[in-house]
Amino acid sequence: MGLRNSPLTFSRLMALVLQGLINDQVLVYLDDILVCSPSIRDHEARLRSVFQRLSEAGLTINPAKCKFFQSRLDFLGHSISAAGIAPNEAKVKAVSMFPIPSDVTQVKSFLGLAGFYRPFIKDYGRIAAPLTYLLKKDVPWRWDEEQVNAFTKLKNCLSLAPVLAFPKFDLPFILHTDASNVGLGAVLMQEHKGNLRPVGFASRVLTSAEKNYSVTDREMLAIVWALKYFRDIILGYKVMVHTDHMPLTSLNGNDPYGRRARYQDILGDFDVTFVYIQGRANVAADTLSRAPIETSHPLRRDDAADFPFI
Repeated sequence: MGLRNSPLTFSRLMALVLQGLINDQVLVYLDDILVCSPSIRDHEARLRSVFQRLSEAGLTINPAKCKFFQSRLDFLGHSISAAGIAPNEAKVKAVSMFPIPSDVTQVKSFLGLAGFYRPFIKDYGRIAAPLTYLLKKDVPWRWDEEQVNAFTKLKNCLSLAPVLAFPKFDLPFILHTDASNVGLGAVLMQEHKGNLRPVGFASRVLTSAEKNYSVTDREMLAIVWALKYFRDIILGYKVMVHTDHMPLTSLNGNDPYGRRARYQDILGDFDVTFVYIQGRANVAADTLSRAPIETSHPLRRDDAADFPFI
């Protein structure tokens, strides 16, 4: 049994050993190291740099556990290739082969497995609702047509999950947001070679206080929350915010106060342009907002002072 803080200590060690390479050339999660390169020559050079750093630190690697010069590989439960990021095939198969639950414990296990890939499943919250309802306290066990349909649809959705595109920082980002009476929804996209591709999906429920906000305040909250959610990707880059709420397109010309003033302060950190679109063109974000995924991280009053990725 290892020490409780050993993963954190080891992560700090790897960050120190590979300082200057991480995020630019190398991705590290504990003892999993991913080296990415645009060409064979660059890849050889980057591998040598990593090997040298590890050697100088007295660390060794097991060749039997290494894969070199791969065009596609599985990393942290995801399949990564030049096309983008997709769910791991073995995990998708595990979900598709999951037996029909006979109790709440098995429902929890299934939702834990399927829910790991909820960023790939549009409208996950609405689809999973009949199953998550069973997890509530004092709810009697039942497995009716509603639960069967939810169980089957989640399996089907995951098997057809989209490949999330890698962000291209030389292209503008397109952020679709929407707010309903129950939650917020957002889709971050980019146009790659004439096709709009999703970079990430997000949704969350509204707090009891936020449900009392005016329509404009909720829509503005959706934008601010989505910008913060995707901050690590979009900060410093141009973002076209598409909204189906017309008043938001003229916010920059207003003299805000109170809550809206705080939102404006946060917006000031981003290179944002508002674009009005009709509601029927904002389907993905609208759907996510009406069937949000539960979260424990609503926007706090102090969020302007502390500002994640899949």
